[in-house]
Parts: sequence; structure tokens; C-alpha cells
Amino acid sequence: RRGTPSRAPSGALPLDLAMRLTREILQEAADIAGERGPLRDAADLNLSNKELEDIFILGDEVPEVENLNLAFNHLSRVGPIPRLTCLTRLNLSHNQLLDVERMGQLVDLTVLNLAKNRLVTVGSIGDLPGLEELWIRDNQIADLSALQPLQGCTNLRRLTLKPNPVCRQWVDIYFHFIVHICPMLEQLDGKKVGE
Repeated sequence: RRGTPSRAPSGALPLDLAMRLTREILQEAADIAGERGPLRDAADLNLSNKELEDIFILGDEVPEVENLNLAFNHLSRVGPIPRLTCLTRLNLSHNQLLDVERMGQLVDLTVLNLAKNRLVTVGSIGDLPGLEELWIRDNQIADLSALQPLQGCTNLRRLTLKPNPVCRQWVDIYFHFIVHICPMLEQLDGKKVGE
């Protein structure tokens, strides 16, 4: 019908309203952050609330970015993010991510926010030994085994997991399980470990 937006996959914006990341949006974010010089050298970018579904150009345009905020968009895939090997802080909260299998390539990452997505496992996050802070609350993680890879995060200090189905289904043991596999943890779900 005329005047009705075309339909996109469930949970996505209509195809004619979907936003692709453009060089202009990137330049605007760099300018707001006070980044001077070539876009390729930008270190901090805030691309939150841009209704983005496609961030394909990110890897080519800003390979040196260290702090990237992509919260409150419509991303279902991490796309080129694993190619951004200089990242130390990454916010992908409030998106529609189903998996993060390739995130383990971001070996310099220290802070990762994946809250409010559709994750059922932590994927390759366990391949991030330098990770210190992880937010994975409000996802669909239901099984303790889906959290087992976190034992590879040998520097993990702060973890926010609750609420996830695993916290309700395994209420008596999830806290102890996480503390056991992440011995350096100082804080879990806002509580100090050891108190």
C-alpha cells in the first residue's frame, strides 16, 4: 500500500527508515567530541541514539578509535567492530545483538557494555584477558554453561549480570559459580564479593 513503510525483519525498523552509518555522521560525532585532524585518527566517538542498523564503514573510517558508544541503536550484528583493535571501551547496550562471537579479537578492551540485548551466551568474551568491567544484564542468558567462558577474563573486576534468566533459575548458586570462575572479581551485580 502507498504511504505505508515497507516491512523489515521482526524487531527492525522499516527498510526505508533504517539508518546506515555514513561518513557525515562519523564526522559530526568526531566534531562533537572535539576530535581535531583526520577522521581516521579519532579516538572517541559517541554514536548513540542514531537509529543505526548498519555500521559497515566503521572499520575503514575510524580504525584508531579507542572509546566507542553505539548504545540505543538497532544493531543485530557486531559487524566490523572486531577490526577496531585499538578499542579499550565499547558500549553496545540497548541494541538487538544476538551474538558476540568475534568480540574476542578486541584484546585491548577493558570495559564492555552489552546490557539490554538478546544474548544467550557470552561468546568469545572469554578471550579478553584484559577485560576489567562487563555489563551483560537484561539479556537472555539462561544457562550457567553459557557463562563458563568468562573464566578466561582473568582481570575481570566488575560484572553486572542480573537480571538474566540464569539469575532466577539458579538463584542459589549463580553468584558462587561466577565468583569461582572469576577469582579476581571485586563486584558482582552491585555487591562486593566476599561480603
